[in-house]
Amino acid sequence: MANETDSKRLLEGLGLSAERVPADAAGKLMELAKSNARLSARIEMLEIQLRRAELLADNDPLCPLFNRRAFMRELTREIALAGRHGTDLSVLYIDLDQFKRVNDAHGHEVGDEVLVEVARLLKTSVRRTDIVGRIGGDEFAIVLIRSDPKQTTMRVDALRETLSRGGKNLYGIKASIGAVVWRSGLSAGDIMQQADRAMFANKAGLKNT
Repeated sequence: MANETDSKRLLEGLGLSAERVPADAAGKLMELAKSNARLSARIEMLEIQLRRAELLADNDPLCPLFNRRAFMRELTREIALAGRHGTDLSVLYIDLDQFKRVNDAHGHEVGDEVLVEVARLLKTSVRRTDIVGRIGGDEFAIVLIRSDPKQTTMRVDALRETLSRGGKNLYGIKASIGAVVWRSGLSAGDIMQQADRAMFANKAGLKNT
């Protein structure tokens, strides 16, 4: 009875009359509909698995941020947009000072907790349109969208203040930050190299001070 009802509903959905369709044809249509339903469910499951795989491929395994590969891809895209629309863009390269001391004194588990906390502070300190990634180890990077030199300087100062207030959660470590404003002709690799050099110059200056 249930099969007959389902078959009738299927035919009505196709705009056909149950009285005019032979029983064997109706049965075949029913089997075809079931097969299509199974196929649709399989496709949906594969799409979910693909989205999960893409998410894992883009995300850092420890911190809730882009990994280096995904960050460079997004930076390249934003550079193209900035060049097309004539907008500002800046990159910050961030390295934690004396992070090895935390690992040596408290263990790598605590070190991982510090990295996760730094990632949280960085992500909540920038706009949703900005891009934050973990480049590797204790190094992070941020793309500041539509940020001119003055705004970038202010954002760097604000980030330093935010990280300095991390207190016991960061075990007293601070960060060296290199900032570079993008200009026409600089590729993603170019600007990252310049930001990296600026970060080391900042770190050397802090040590000298």
